[in-house]
Amino acid sequence: MYFFFFFLLFILQISRDIHSFPGFSPPLHHIPYSPSDPLSYAPPYPISPSNSITSIVCHTCRVRLNHYCVEFTSRLVCVNSLVQGEDWDGPMLVLCWLAVNSLEIVGECEGRDFEGQRIICFLVFMHFHVHRPEDLFLVEGFWRLWEYPAAPDSSVFLARACPIEKLPPPGPLFDTPVPGSPSLSPPPSSNLLTWLIPSVFANFISHCYLV
Repeated sequence: MYFFFFFLLFILQISRDIHSFPGFSPPLHHIPYSPSDPLSYAPPYPISPSNSITSIVCHTCRVRLNHYCVEFTSRLVCVNSLVQGEDWDGPMLVLCWLAVNSLEIVGECEGRDFEGQRIICFLVFMHFHVHRPEDLFLVEGFWRLWEYPAAPDSSVFLARACPIEKLPPPGPLFDTPVPGSPSLSPPPSSNLLTWLIPSVFANFISHCYLV
């Protein structure tokens, strides 16, 4: 009896260790989205090398090699933000938000490869890394929150791809690189609270819906 109990604990511990191993790939889950038709979006351009670029730290997800799990952002990210990983040679543009789970939201991003061809990647951000005022809309006098499809569980995105599996990083987005990108200047202090409240409110409502 006791031997069976300790054997069961041993098996459970091994299972936890395997799931935490960086090279472990969890079972594939249904991804409820795919690259969008570029004609379905009004072009957010013109964008230029003078636009502020948000630095991010991310790793490639094993579940899909065109997915990046974002661990850090230098500022809040929103639709039309330019974001760039530390080992990328150019930024990507956040087009839209696609799916959410209790901790994260998936954004579709557009960029270029080294040949200048359009590529699409998906970045997985923690909710507190993003600013989404467009999710709140007024309906018959009541504020509503836009509902997204359910994204896979966080453990799916946490599994890292092996170096030999990774896709080439995004290349330069602009034809004529300009050295030195200007740093982001924060919004005026008088508007700072107005800038942050919608995002905090949206995230709070989102959390309540998910719970």
